[in-house]
Amino acid sequence: MSALSHKWCHALGLWLRRCAVVFCMCVTLGAVAAEAASPARPRVVSLAPSMTELAFALGVGEQVVGVTAQCDFPPEVRTLPKVGTFLAPNVEAVLALQPQLVLATPSPGNRRVVERLLHLGLRVLVVDPQSVAALAEVIRMVAAELGVPDRGQELSQRFSASIEEVRRRVARAQPRRVLFVVGRNPLIAVGHETIQDETIRLAGGVNVVTAHGWPKVSMEFVLREAPDVVIDATMGTESTSDATAVAFWQWFSSVAATNNRRIVFFADDRVLRPGPRLPDGLRALARVIHPELFAHHDETSEESDAR
Repeated sequence: MSALSHKWCHALGLWLRRCAVVFCMCVTLGAVAAEAASPARPRVVSLAPSMTELAFALGVGEQVVGVTAQCDFPPEVRTLPKVGTFLAPNVEAVLALQPQLVLATPSPGNRRVVERLLHLGLRVLVVDPQSVAALAEVIRMVAAELGVPDRGQELSQRFSASIEEVRRRVARAQPRRVLFVVGRNPLIAVGHETIQDETIRLAGGVNVVTAHGWPKVSMEFVLREAPDVVIDATMGTESTSDATAVAFWQWFSSVAATNNRRIVFFADDRVLRPGPRLPDGLRALARVIHPELFAHHDETSEESDAR
């Protein structure tokens, strides 16, 4: 992750804290203004990969008429018209698709776009779940907006049950100290008060980073904290392979995770992109932190597949 990416993470954290109330007001006002004209099954433009995934998980993919360049799941969304990027949506491209509902999550680049869309009279729903429980509620909220509240209730219940299943599997295990990084140059880590921090705990880990948001950490910090497991989810141009990740972390030879070969390259956007697939990402994260708890389960699954 470049210095520019670090500035992006820092700016995002500050913007979310300072503007959360503003967004809530904007969404509420926009929703009230457009309530009378909102159809039961609206045409949707999604400005966030997680919201795109949610719409398809709810079985209303046919209502999605536009997405961002980063929306890549499920595979069929790749053929949909693009309305810019997650960080820089294009207002004109959104308007050209004549959506009746725009779904978004906050980013440093989309605040003005959202405000302009609201000013132009579009119905915009901005969601920013900061916990697993909040994400379960978001599933129900978005489903109601999309005209399928019953599906939302069902999906939300399955979501919560799957999360609880993983939590119970690791509940009796000794928690392992975890460093979860999303960039190596500089080192950017998952901090407190993020949904990813909660997933570390739910997966049977303890986050060694106590700073909030997405802080930059030093090599000295890593050596001092000596995590049992290092999860390397480096994004962008630094994202290469397990071998590259291991080579980088060999510099930290005194860290337990290095000596025990517990450096894991975790290219799993199901955790970094909080959406309906988060339970699957949580299960994968728990398997990384406590592989011994999943060995028998994995062997059983392989035998079932063989049959």
